[in-house]
Amino acid sequence: MFFNTTTRIGKILMVNTDLEKERIKEFIDIWVKLEEYENKL
Repeated sequence: MFFNTTTRIGKILMVNTDLEKERIKEFIDIWVKLEEYENKL
């Protein structure tokens, strides 16, 4: 969960996967892509 106090927008990313060491990078990549898309709006 992330909450930006400036924009007053909160985000929750739910994934249907285990966050084991091998999968952490995949999770981070998804979060980064969502942030890039948000910045385009």
